[in-house]
Amino acid sequence: MLMNILIAKAYRTTSSEALCILAGITPIMIKAAESAKRYDVWKGHRANIQEIDREVGLNQWPHPADFINIPETDGCNGQTIRIYTDGSKAERVVGAGVVIFVNHELIARHKFRLNHRCFNNQGEQLAIVKALDLMNYLEIADNKPRTIGVYTDSRITIDTLKNASNHNYIIEEIRIRLITIRSAKWTIEFSWIMEHAGNLGNELADRLAKDAGSDKDIPVVFDRIPKTTLYSELEEEATLKWQEEWELCNKAAVTEQFFPNVGTGFTAK
Repeated sequence: MLMNILIAKAYRTTSSEALCILAGITPIMIKAAESAKRYDVWKGHRANIQEIDREVGLNQWPHPADFINIPETDGCNGQTIRIYTDGSKAERVVGAGVVIFVNHELIARHKFRLNHRCFNNQGEQLAIVKALDLMNYLEIADNKPRTIGVYTDSRITIDTLKNASNHNYIIEEIRIRLITIRSAKWTIEFSWIMEHAGNLGNELADRLAKDAGSDKDIPVVFDRIPKTTLYSELEEEATLKWQEEWELCNKAAVTEQFFPNVGTGFTAK
């Protein structure tokens, strides 16, 4: 009983790293290896293994004079073209959906599949990229107002587009297309709408995004993996290695009986 109390006190006052060191394990070296891999990811040294969704290089930034201001409206301006976009992420599936109305008539519905390791925000933003690409195929009468409304339920996407210091790859892809559209004398506005609030365009885009993620018959059109995803995978890899070393260690057998699992903390049996 006394030994159990002493072990419990040690756990409360000693980090899991320290306990492993006492047992002859070197978690600091394991974490250092993980940090080295993180550095490789950050600097792009692992880009030959997997495309990484990083900020574009300084030489690819648009000139400050070309920065696109993002006008945001309440969505009640009666634009000629109304675009609804959405993204969806479920377990190991990520998709994007686009719905386009011209003069209140539904004319296009498209869905796109992303790599399963992508984020929901990437789906939301890719949907806008693809929607703006589709503008090249629309035929609009010359006498119609050249106005476009983009409707998204992603608040973070609109805020990121407005942030001139953010040069994320997909955000810059959106900005490039906005410059082209405006050079063609189109006026484009963005509107945030609440998801699942009965808006037909949003509901259709949401359904398409969900269908796209699980539709194996359509190709993956985007596979840039977020750095945070790779960091999480590296941390999991390091923790598994740490656990393996802990289980194979022939020291501190009594402590291991009470704290068999490593990681962010030990979980007693």
